[in-house]
Amino acid sequence: MHLAGYIVAYAILLGCAVICATKGKIGFVALGVLLPIFWIVGAVRPAKPDSFWTRRFDSGRGSVL
Repeated sequence: MHLAGYIVAYAILLGCAVICATKGKIGFVALGVLLPIFWIVGAVRPAKPDSFWTRRFDSGRGSVL
């Protein structure tokens, strides 16, 4: 794999880690250091109710579930 591919993959994983942290999923962030799949799972799952992500992007529409 070329260097550009590694840089793109690392940028995607780092973005998932940031999203996971803003959703308030600190446990997933910590586990993602060992297994980066946790960053992806944490970025896809719903945010905690008191997180920055919820305050910023949920405009009182209620839960999707």
